[in-house]
Amino acid sequence: MSSIRPLTALVTAAGLLAGTIVGTGAEASSPAEGTLDEANDSVTWEGGPFLVPRPTAGDLGCLSPTDPICDHFALELALGGGADYSVEIEMLVEGGDLDLYVFDPAGVLIATSESSDPVENVTLADPPDGTYTVSVNPFFVAPGSGTYTTTATVAEDQDGDEHESFRIDSLVEDCSQLVPRHVGLPGVTDDGSEITLDVVVAYDQIELLETSRGLDLESAKAAALDHLADDVVPAVKTSYAELGIDFNVVGYEEVPGIISAELTDEVRDFNGGTRPAIYSDEMFEQVKDHFEESVPDGIDIVYVATGKDLFSRPDVSGDGQGLLGQANCIGGVRWDDLSFAIGEAWTDRVTGIVAQHNTAALVMSHEVGHLMGAHHHYGECITGQRPHDSNERIDPEHPCTVMFPSAGPNNMPFSMLNGSVVREHANLFARP
Repeated sequence: MSSIRPLTALVTAAGLLAGTIVGTGAEASSPAEGTLDEANDSVTWEGGPFLVPRPTAGDLGCLSPTDPICDHFALELALGGGADYSVEIEMLVEGGDLDLYVFDPAGVLIATSESSDPVENVTLADPPDGTYTVSVNPFFVAPGSGTYTTTATVAEDQDGDEHESFRIDSLVEDCSQLVPRHVGLPGVTDDGSEITLDVVVAYDQIELLETSRGLDLESAKAAALDHLADDVVPAVKTSYAELGIDFNVVGYEEVPGIISAELTDEVRDFNGGTRPAIYSDEMFEQVKDHFEESVPDGIDIVYVATGKDLFSRPDVSGDGQGLLGQANCIGGVRWDDLSFAIGEAWTDRVTGIVAQHNTAALVMSHEVGHLMGAHHHYGECITGQRPHDSNERIDPEHPCTVMFPSAGPNNMPFSMLNGSVVREHANLFARP
């Protein structure tokens, strides 16, 4: 929480310190460390009093997990990875104004509570295992005062919805993330190890893309599946490998019987054949019905490759928009029922600018990127000019990164900001 500090508190504390902070902080917290695990879902410790206050402005509270002015408690989490719980930390203050800070195992500040209230609290959503430091800064205390009691509690998510406590249940509010919520760099905000992102690639009438070339139904389906496994997925893996993420397809699963109740006209495709159209919301609804409203246990993402022509709903002008793909939610990997994306499974596509060699890979990487928190407006057209696909093509016509909102000039790499967002979403939310 945060609130505006009373000016008198700042002035009085400044007078006490005469412009300089000297001396030490509190006596060590008691106990100095504790563990949350399967056998212990709560741990409590006490601290204070403090010898000197330290009024601060902005984020200049506890500067590090070893700041000598602050009091520190080592909180070890051994709960199995963080996918099904949160940790709530509440501090009750007596005799002063104390602030609460939490540093992750790498020493990075990840949560604060700085108010003038007698209660400070933070919630750690899906924290990975490791030793965290819970620190207390004496914002305003009389010398020798300011005591606290802090409790950390495991809060399990209910009914299998892994983030029920933190979800507003509004796609606009839950799934916008107009500014980055989670940003990380391998080896800086985490231990740098490779993270596995487990994906099921489902498919729907992908044989349509091959029957238009004259193949019979069974041969067409086999050819389309070979294309997904041999050309599309390896290209997608290159996008994520740069971020230290293993895009691991654990299986392919057909989703039969998807039809549009509203779009009945056949749409002519780029190869001269025709294929059925469907609104994206219709496809999401039927795909989720197939998977019983949730990604399978142990799976992070379900991506559906379709041979149909995707459309958005008509806008106020009455016009629908053709789509190459769509993600159910920006950052949808946080929730099992929103970690779905769909995309057209083209083997190639002629855009208004240039010919894309592997549009299906670009769409898959792009839409999964959305599920991992990536945004169009974090993309750019400077650093994308790198090998474009598994054949190591470098196309000067494709200078843009993978999240750029047009399928014409895109290439497979993520921009630096999108890559940082995707990495941290994987670090926090990929299921162990």
